[in-house]
Amino acid sequence: MNTPDILFEHPNNHVDNTGNRSSTDKSWAAKVPPTTKSQLRIHTRFIPDGRVLADWSALFPERSDDILRRSQPSFQPNPRAAWKLDTEADMETYFCQEIVAPVLSKYTQYPPVTLQCKVDRGGVIVDYHFVWKDRIVLIGEIKRNLIRVATLLDGTFEKKSDQVKLLKELRGYAIEYECPQAFLF
Repeated sequence: MNTPDILFEHPNNHVDNTGNRSSTDKSWAAKVPPTTKSQLRIHTRFIPDGRVLADWSALFPERSDDILRRSQPSFQPNPRAAWKLDTEADMETYFCQEIVAPVLSKYTQYPPVTLQCKVDRGGVIVDYHFVWKDRIVLIGEIKRNLIRVATLLDGTFEKKSDQVKLLKELRGYAIEYECPQAFLF
């Protein structure tokens, strides 16, 4: 069944997250200046009932081409018994099938956006970058259970060394790939 508003839906398949954690110890990231609370712009927040409200307006504001894009057919990913997220590779597969595939189905034109994975830029390799024409418009990293959402949202991340390292790495990728739009998953 065609899903016109797939960009506003969450994946339907069950996830079993084993809790294993990624690390972030890239030697090149040590030279990157840390991100301060005043520099970090997060557009996601917790609402009083405990749910997370994601605000995507910081990435790309809605434009007239969104009407054309939403008119393109798209379909939910195939049903599965469950996803077992144990390794970073498990996370990457889940992300590509449950998140990227539905989103890119809306970017086959108006404009077409493509995904490239793990392309080396001067010895720095980001997990994902999305390309429009020859321009990188979004970069992203998979980090298994490393992101401490509450510390990022409440601004206490500066006191957590793992979060400081994580943000230095993400900032380093943004600098190397010349792309200020970045995500962590």
